[in-house]
Amino acid sequence: MIEIRLAPGLLEQLRRQESHYHEQAYLFVLGSIEYLQTRLPVRRHVSGAELAWACRDWALEQYGLMAGQVLAFWGIRKTEDVGRIVFALVDVGLLMTQ
Repeated sequence: MIEIRLAPGLLEQLRRQESHYHEQAYLFVLGSIEYLQTRLPVRRHVSGAELAWACRDWALEQYGLMAGQVLAFWGIRKTEDVGRIVFALVDVGLLMTQ
């Protein structure tokens, strides 16, 4: 089980970047990155496509047949939403781009 929490004040910064996503959406994307990294032979930069597949796999593993509804409730409806969340996380310093 991967457990991630946002530091106090970070949620407010993220909401200024992308205000229509639930806090759990950010945590889900961070969890998906960690989920993917644990399956790689060595930690490295991951592509958008790799992250999209990891989000799908992680969601199905965590929420089963309800995965689509859970993600939609958080505001994640398409891969573009994942990308927006990633860039918001980059903007607040939680992720780095390469």
